[in-house]
Amino acid sequence: MPGPRSSPRGFDVSPDGVALHDGRTFELLNAEALRILGARTHEDVAGRGVLEFFLEEPERSSAAVRLEQARLSEGAPT
Repeated sequence: MPGPRSSPRGFDVSPDGVALHDGRTFELLNAEALRILGARTHEDVAGRGVLEFFLEEPERSSAAVRLEQARLSEGAPT
């Protein structure tokens, strides 16, 4: 997975945890979001699924299926 893209304005200085994702995996996280997730660097979360940090199996798999179904029903790009 490529490294983090350039940050939106104010992203890195926000006191709140802010994460950008593509609906499946994290793309960019600020320092507070990394701290909340227990990560030190972007590479610690790069390529890992968003749901991995919030749900255990089997809930993670069923949530992923539901999200994909919703994405497809909305005609969102793949």
